[in-house]
Amino acid sequence: CIASADQWQAADFVGDESVEIVHMHPDHPQLQFRLPAIRPVVLARMQRGEDAKDRLGEPRLTTVWLLPNQLRAVLVWHAMFEVADEFAADVALLCAGFEWQDRPKGPAHYVKAISERLDPEHGAEKLLDDHELLPEGLATPNELVEHFRESLGNSGVDVTRINDQLAEAEQKVDAAMLKHYGAEFANASRSAVSTAINRAGIPRPP
Repeated sequence: CIASADQWQAADFVGDESVEIVHMHPDHPQLQFRLPAIRPVVLARMQRGEDAKDRLGEPRLTTVWLLPNQLRAVLVWHAMFEVADEFAADVALLCAGFEWQDRPKGPAHYVKAISERLDPEHGAEKLLDDHELLPEGLATPNELVEHFRESLGNSGVDVTRINDQLAEAEQKVDAAMLKHYGAEFANASRSAVSTAINRAGIPRPP
């Protein structure tokens, strides 16, 4: 354990505890907040021969790191699954998400999320949309990307150059797909990615 013994506790954290930090930030003599009352959901698909089973882990919030100088806290959960051997070769895939503690979505929700992301036709679109795997109302990575772009726009950073580099990289990917897989596959792939990006709300260069 990294923390000194006086920072240990016998039981796991619940995840909604109140926290008060005094005189550990240069501009804020007192910091008060609550942990976010979310919990991770970890679903493992175990494949042993022809037999496949989906199992939910039971994550425990064992560690909370407080970083008052950065106005951040890091929550660390641990979950365990019984596996066939030390290589965990029977774990076919893992799906991780978060939900509000008082609004569990149930195992069926995450089994469905896995199945949709494995769909050969529409799975790529679902992989770009994390809303189903996050608590309702929580900022998603796509929203954070938009916020980051807005911040860059006011910082003097050459956003246009970054957009040009992105467009150039996309052209290289298109050319490689056209060369190796043909026009039909390249066009279908480009269309699927564009549709997924639009549905997920990812900001695109103007």
